[in-house]
Amino acid sequence: MVDGHFGLQRFAKVDDPDDISLLDGLGFFPRDDEYNEYVVSIVLRPEDEKSTCSRLHAVDMQNKLKFKGCVITGVIAVECGRHCVFLSMVDLQKGERFANADFVFVRAIQRYAVGAKSLVRARFFRRILSTYDIACQFGVYFFQRTAKQFPDMVWLIDFVRWMIPKMHLDGHNSDCRVQFSLNYLKGAARMHGEGIEQSWAESKQSGGSTRQMNHGHRHDTINDLHNFWNWRKAVNMATYLTDKYSESVKLRDDAIEHYIGLSRLRGNHNVNQWSKESDEPKKEGDHWTSVYHIKTRRLPFRENIYMNMLALEQDKSTAKDELFCDASDEIKFVLSGIQIQERQRQLQASVKQASTDSEISTIKRSKTVLAVTSMPDRSGPT
Repeated sequence: MVDGHFGLQRFAKVDDPDDISLLDGLGFFPRDDEYNEYVVSIVLRPEDEKSTCSRLHAVDMQNKLKFKGCVITGVIAVECGRHCVFLSMVDLQKGERFANADFVFVRAIQRYAVGAKSLVRARFFRRILSTYDIACQFGVYFFQRTAKQFPDMVWLIDFVRWMIPKMHLDGHNSDCRVQFSLNYLKGAARMHGEGIEQSWAESKQSGGSTRQMNHGHRHDTINDLHNFWNWRKAVNMATYLTDKYSESVKLRDDAIEHYIGLSRLRGNHNVNQWSKESDEPKKEGDHWTSVYHIKTRRLPFRENIYMNMLALEQDKSTAKDELFCDASDEIKFVLSGIQIQERQRQLQASVKQASTDSEISTIKRSKTVLAVTSMPDRSGPT
């Protein structure tokens, strides 16, 4: 999981040049000389990538006023998507930029490079799944950017698959909700990708003090806090996973039973046919679609349905040389019933809200009027 956080800023102030981090790149933050060179050459350059998501505002619409007086505008970090432990972190200089995210992500997966090579050779290593709030835009040129800046990591970056956390997905357009949904991705299980938000809720409590610290002191303090977070995760993980395992066994049995029931209901022919279809999102024309995505369309207005039914019945009557009035009476009868039901519901809502004698009297009169004026035509069907 990749995510930026603006609660861990650092104010611009007179700094002690000798106040350096004691960990010197061994914690979550990289070495200053390594990262500062990258910031000057890459991060501070203008980004010219255009947004492909009409609802994407995370990068371009950040409120610049909250960065006033800050030399560090926040941090961006990578966490394990399964266990929510911090892996790497870097400072942000001009809000949340793609270059910052590239660096922190590559630094997080570098530690697995040696082991991953042996897994690739053994054909056990197939994919690195990562989430980011703006993956729909960030991932467009991610491979080109990282191949240029981190060429020795290209072989591992090729395994990366970017998706959007489930709650943030609602803020994106319909194409993003199909193409980047964890719900539709095979092997993602029930991962939601929002776990890092819980970590930020704890980290933000230290922002009031760390924003006033010198550079090195701030890094060491944040390292200590997040190491404590990881340590607590490790200590409690055995109990947590044991409880989750017991829960998952029951959920698995329920899911299998539900699946078998649905399969029998739909029939073997349909199930076998659906099983052969690809579950990968695909582009049809200008939009993305998936076998899991429900295709919806706007329903017509009631007046349009009524007029279409009248026209259809008139055509049928004309073809059979029958009188049209009988068919139209049936349609009007149904429409009248729907209208009566609507007015009844309106009255029921008014009864719940009535609190004065005047309002109660008005409701009684409305009931009388409804009973008198809304009786169906006796010439219609009974």
